[in-house]
Amino acid sequence: MGLYHGYTVTWGNEAGKKTVLSALVDYPGWKSWLRHQAPLLMELARLLESMLATLDCITVVNEAQAKFFVDTVRFPAEKLAVVPNVVEDIFFEKVDATSGAAFGAENYVLCVGNVCQRKKQLSLSAACRKPGVPLLLVGKVLPGEEEYEKSVAEALFTCHNSRWIHWLSPGSRELASAYRDARVFALLSRTEQQPISALEAAAMRKPLVLADRPWAKQEFYEHAVLADSRSTDAIAGALRKALDKPDSYCPPASVLQQCRKEKVGAAYWQSINDWSRERDEEKGTV
Repeated sequence: MGLYHGYTVTWGNEAGKKTVLSALVDYPGWKSWLRHQAPLLMELARLLESMLATLDCITVVNEAQAKFFVDTVRFPAEKLAVVPNVVEDIFFEKVDATSGAAFGAENYVLCVGNVCQRKKQLSLSAACRKPGVPLLLVGKVLPGEEEYEKSVAEALFTCHNSRWIHWLSPGSRELASAYRDARVFALLSRTEQQPISALEAAAMRKPLVLADRPWAKQEFYEHAVLADSRSTDAIAGALRKALDKPDSYCPPASVLQQCRKEKVGAAYWQSINDWSRERDEEKGTV
């Protein structure tokens, strides 16, 4: 959150505008607490604290991030709203499956997202070789990750029937079909907020294998198999679990309904109106 945003909120408040901020923040823990405490002596931090006091509402993507705001930032719980990321309707619909030949792989583990060291695709590729299951990667390489790109490409070349598709349009029928044909969805990233690719896979009723990290421990990924992303053996073991009993590792369908566009839009509208009404009542303007 930069200096410009702090001034923008302050100016909006002074002009009598309702202010709602959507924030992506740390998960609770001693490291996040230190990161928050260290800058408090700086002028920027004082400005941001003043800005937070003027906000009508902050929206976060899950309950864990709401806890961070309440416990670490000391932001009032009554001014927080949990609004998850949007999942396009196509991922909730019945999609005609594309034959495996269309992607050059069949009965595969799917991983969707930017290819970079943080997301551990190289470790996932090595883990897939242990149970002998193909891997389908969908995603572009992040700038500065060219050496990692070479390593991933070489690893996939030695993994039978594994493929790498560098681009499928978000929300497209092709991407939905890639999910539909997958046996398992895996994302072993060390750091995430609320990855939409895992939400999409969950909406399509695919078992999830995720990194055993704070970002994966939210209701939208409930029942996912969690693995130590530093260990190829641990990832392979998690994949075997999901492959053997796929129905056991799918998040509840009812929870994912919160990610539909109309639900998310309604949640934003509700949060804006609720907190704006409270502020008006406090100021005696209603």
